[in-house]
Amino acid sequence: MPFVAMLGTERVVSLELDEIKWAALRGQELTMPGCGVRAIAKSSSLGTHFFAHYSASECTIIHKPESRQHRALKAAVYRLVGHTPGWRAVLEHPGPQRRWVADVLAIGPANRRMAFEIQLSKQPTQAWEERTQAYFDDGILPVWVTPHTKRYERIILPMVHTGITKVSTLPADPAHLLRETVWHPSENPERSLGDRLQDLLLARRVWKSGSPAEQRARYAAEERARAKQEEAARREHEGRQAVLRARQAAARAKAEAKARQFVDSAVSIEVPPVPAVGSIWGTSIACPTCSARSTVWTCGKAGAFHVAEKPTRGREERSPWVEGAIGRWLAGTGHTQARLSYAASDRQRQQPGFFCPACRHRILQQLIARIPEPRWSRASVRGSQSPPQMTRTDPPARPRDPGRAVRLVAVKTPAPPRPPAPPRPPAPPRPPAAPTTFALPVWDETTSPEEIIQRKAAQAARVAEKEAVRTNPQYVRVSGDWRYRCTLCGAEFDDLREGRHRGGGCV
Repeated sequence: MPFVAMLGTERVVSLELDEIKWAALRGQELTMPGCGVRAIAKSSSLGTHFFAHYSASECTIIHKPESRQHRALKAAVYRLVGHTPGWRAVLEHPGPQRRWVADVLAIGPANRRMAFEIQLSKQPTQAWEERTQAYFDDGILPVWVTPHTKRYERIILPMVHTGITKVSTLPADPAHLLRETVWHPSENPERSLGDRLQDLLLARRVWKSGSPAEQRARYAAEERARAKQEEAARREHEGRQAVLRARQAAARAKAEAKARQFVDSAVSIEVPPVPAVGSIWGTSIACPTCSARSTVWTCGKAGAFHVAEKPTRGREERSPWVEGAIGRWLAGTGHTQARLSYAASDRQRQQPGFFCPACRHRILQQLIARIPEPRWSRASVRGSQSPPQMTRTDPPARPRDPGRAVRLVAVKTPAPPRPPAPPRPPAPPRPPAAPTTFALPVWDETTSPEEIIQRKAAQAARVAEKEAVRTNPQYVRVSGDWRYRCTLCGAEFDDLREGRHRGGGCV
């Protein structure tokens, strides 16, 4: 429903004409501004003046229909811009090559231009952005007047939200639509639609996000900067990893060199084996820390040579018969026996190992396992030597310090043995117990007739007292059939014999 027509070269706006001027247009040669087709002046059932094609078949331009709410909002915004100081409103102004047609084009000071578009219908995101960019390309700031819609897109658009939809009830005066307020996350709930539009016209609110193309360019630049930072971080991480791998490789090479040096230092011991209950092999190694030489050993499996690659908790090398055989094997040869025990830091793991007797450095079992079999010497052969018994012996007494005082300890003498107690006489036999009868006592049989009469009378009086309490409106039952509350004092009781209600009244 267009509000603009051409009378020759003059634009005619139906909203600016009164009834006399509108009646004078009857019979005039009017044309539509977009297509040049003959137009006629009409009035709707509500009294709204508009223009229409004399013959729609001659028009080559697609005109989308507008709802009554759309036309009312357009008229209200048109009058608002016209009454704003320094601004002029142009209704249904087309752009170059009809790339856009603004519902209301506002032209203000310093040739500022602002296009107000009433959009009550849904449209895809691409249409929103393309139509907005068309206005920005021509130097116009578009302002979309839309309902309270939820639009969560990365490209934000200049929108003013209102609660008016295509099915809203319209007031008699369209200007009253500008008084509508609606809550929105990006809007001030205390400002009406007219106040928000005037904030834009009077530069109280400035659009700083730019056009959709500028926002895409900004987001692309941010993505490139972020990708550049991620690439720099990735390269830095790879550099640190390369340095770490180089250090680890150098450490492994250094450890490998020390391991080879340790293996090369191992020499066999040319001493005949001694008889034992198992097979033992030994070799002389140099400590990796102080280069002091000592002898380490290992026990074979099933009579064959074997070296464990990792230390175990119950290793056989710590057995007394093994250490005794090694001591007899190295006796008189000048070789020092390594110490096989636990380290202070390894007590939680409970894994014994060999330690250098000179510097107490632990010799790793992994290094001992790398020594080849030709560098080992057989320390024992199976013979008649039996393993020593695992008996506990007392440690040797330490020599007493002459300057230390001697503490006298009293020696307790053993008590003489007690004489045997005389035999106790046998206990006399107990008489047989009488048979026990369990009979429930009967109330009538355990009391006198007079007492029975008194008890029945007391029981009847008790029942009557409870009935009186139950039927008395002064007392309200609060729990089951036995707990009441007084409506006068608020106290709770079981019966009238309790507390302040004793005697039938509140004290």
